[in-house]
Amino acid sequence: MFYAERFILYHDGDNELIAFVYPLSFQKQATQCKAKMKKEFELALERFEEKQKISYEPLLLFGIEDLVLLLRREQNTEFLKKISKK
Repeated sequence: MFYAERFILYHDGDNELIAFVYPLSFQKQATQCKAKMKKEFELALERFEEKQKISYEPLLLFGIEDLVLLLRREQNTEFLKKISKK
């Protein structure tokens, strides 16, 4: 299995998660990627109607593996919350 290294914008509104996922090869340019993420996020918010605006901050990730790990952690956290309520 393989994947092409491309930028991914991941959004899960129900869990208030938005992630800018850059290819792993961009990690050395983290400062520039973070600045670009902030700028693009702010520009996007300006175009939204007030009721559509996102109130949570985006995450900066590098490589699809980081996104997968984050989602698995979130899934495990939700699972633990469910079983602890029983």
